Amino acid sequence: MRLRLSKITLLVERDCGGLGLPSVEHYALGLQLSQLAFLLLGKPDPPLWVQTERALLNESEGLGVLYGTTASMSQSAHPVVQDMLHSRSRAHFLLGINPQIHTHVPLWGNTGLQIGRQMIDWVGWQTRGIFTVNHLLENGLLKTFLALRAEYSLPAHYFWQYQQLSHCILSRMGFHPLTLIHSLVIDYWRTWGSLHGVM
Repeated sequence: MRLRLSKITLLVERDCGGLGLPSVEHYALGLQLSQLAFLLLGKPDPPLWVQTERALLNESEGLGVLYGTTASMSQSAHPVVQDMLHSRSRAHFLLGINPQIHTHVPLWGNTGLQIGRQMIDWVGWQTRGIFTVNHLLENGLLKTFLALRAEYSLPAHYFWQYQQLSHCILSRMGFHPLTLIHSLVIDYWRTWGSLHGVM
């Protein structure tokens, strides 16, 4: 016996025995209605897929919808966004990566990186081009504050924010990258201790 799939089987909600897949006709109709509403009413907010495309083109936003940082309940209930979230979490599970804490996640508005139980959102760092954890690393090691100052023109009073941020990253990442100066100090004290019989 050969099973056949129909639109009724595909589109009906799971509670009613279907697969609950989104309808292409409904999306086309929704797109036309949203364009009509935008033209007639001057609706200020663009549709969700337009926001997602803009976020893909803008590194500073870091696709917060996918990282679970800026998604509202209505956005996360959207079937396309749900599929994206499911695919992303499954891929991270298969690769053994924490989806909120790795080198390419956004620093700002990420629920996985918090200081004092609050998400980090420092505008001064964002305006200077620091968006992801990878911007703070060089060859897998955390950059020093002097290196970041030279590269991104950070003011001197950002040093304490750097201390908080580096501690947060070092404590949350699976690996613990050390800055070059930290690794040199540790190597020096280990060598000194072994020569003097302390260690």
